Amino acid sequence: EIERKLLVLGRDIYLAVDVSKSMDATDIAPSRLEKVKYELNLLVQQLANNRIGLIAFSNDAFIQSPLTYDSESLQFLIQTLDTRLLPGQGTDVCQALQLAYEKMSRSSDVNTSKIVLVFTAEETGPQGKHALTWKLKMEDFQVFYIGVGSQNGSTIPTDNGVLQTEKGEIVISRLNEPALLKLANETDSKYFRIGDGGIDMEELIKAVNNSQTHRIDTRSVDVANNKYYYFLGIALLLLALDILITYFPSLGHILYICHKDK
Repeated sequence: EIERKLLVLGRDIYLAVDVSKSMDATDIAPSRLEKVKYELNLLVQQLANNRIGLIAFSNDAFIQSPLTYDSESLQFLIQTLDTRLLPGQGTDVCQALQLAYEKMSRSSDVNTSKIVLVFTAEETGPQGKHALTWKLKMEDFQVFYIGVGSQNGSTIPTDNGVLQTEKGEIVISRLNEPALLKLANETDSKYFRIGDGGIDMEELIKAVNNSQTHRIDTRSVDVANNKYYYFLGIALLLLALDILITYFPSLGHILYICHKDK
């Protein structure tokens, strides 16, 4: 057997998805989160040559899937995203960015392209985490923010009707574009939207594909020394003899006489 090294080029990409209650809003049918899950399945298919992971976050964040080439498993885990996964209220994007930073800093080569796609409708967590944004810039992380929802917003369905405040006021969740644009500016990032202004997924995929690729893996492959060509040569020789005997009967007769004389 012969061992060969295969150089794999691509990117490390974490998909960070907001699973706070605001993602149950229905200003995008059937809901914000369901629309994101649908678009993520298409995105994973388009970016299949890259290593992709999944982060779920609200006021906290956890790894739903580590970086993987297994797009089928990743698509299955995308479908398990639900607003009941994490307790508590609020949306802290920086929790997702910090987790993605820690995971990719440990698992990725220094020359690997590191990308985080953040899907959310709002940002209500602590602001001004300049140390984190500085580290993202210095280590060439690319962060793309995707706002999910509309400016008009909508109510948030619950088992008992719609979400209300403690004072009994109906909660209207609106896309908080100013906060997301501010975050994008702080990290020199790009902003896209899934909402009433259209769906920017094609532009997002183009932006990711236009980012530089680097080595993300080196794989050793054992290649068996192929000896089947001996048998192939014998088969071809017999086939040639069969053609000669079939289409040149006189030659076949001569071969028969020669064999008989022996």
